[in-house]
Amino acid sequence: MMSRLWRRIEGFDLQFRPRSYFWPMAFEQHLMATVKGSLRRELLADLRRLPAQDRAAVVATAGRERISESLRAMLGRMHPAFMSGEYLPDLARGEVEIARIHIVGSVTGDVTSVRARRTKKGIAYRMEDEHETEYEIRPRWSRAPLTMFELIRLIENAKPGSSTLDVLKMNHEHGDMRWDELEGFVEVSSPFYPRLREWYDRYLGLWIASRSGRCRSRSRARRQHPGQLPLSLTVVTSSNHGEER
Repeated sequence: MMSRLWRRIEGFDLQFRPRSYFWPMAFEQHLMATVKGSLRRELLADLRRLPAQDRAAVVATAGRERISESLRAMLGRMHPAFMSGEYLPDLARGEVEIARIHIVGSVTGDVTSVRARRTKKGIAYRMEDEHETEYEIRPRWSRAPLTMFELIRLIENAKPGSSTLDVLKMNHEHGDMRWDELEGFVEVSSPFYPRLREWYDRYLGLWIASRSGRCRSRSRARRQHPGQLPLSLTVVTSSNHGEER
């Protein structure tokens, strides 16, 4: 479920709507919308910094949607995080990834992918992860690309649970992590919504701060009255007349 804290975030055009998710598009945008592996996407994001003679070789190696099983296994032996995103289901024909939820703080860097494809009805959407989770999302289709706010609501209201807030809760409660350690634990990005990552950094930062503040308040309350009933209840129970006050 989406937190109401989003209302406190200013400076973003939540009605921003891309012209299209499909061709024609910039080559770099196409790579970010089709390559599954997170590590390979990072390499490709810095493509312009490479010498011109090296770019073709990098694209030929890292620019494919998926890599071979042997290469995937080799990356896993080097470090589990290098497999991040590589186990996502393949894209359907003509399908692109419009947003990515990357749990950068986890050992394996788990990824959830929001995808779009053209249909006779309009644009169809689905959400996939590397664990074959069956997600229910709304909307499932639209005639035009989603606004930035519509995309955020799709991500946050997906069932069986939010891919962002529920991940943070779980790692705080079961992973023994302090709230401040969860800053930057989850990243949300998109090749079609340039400011989506920045918006999510603010949103998740506000949410973490709000939870951390509640914990500090409860801790102060316990220190003020250790092992005692609240004052109002103490007065009632100590009354000789049994009258409520």
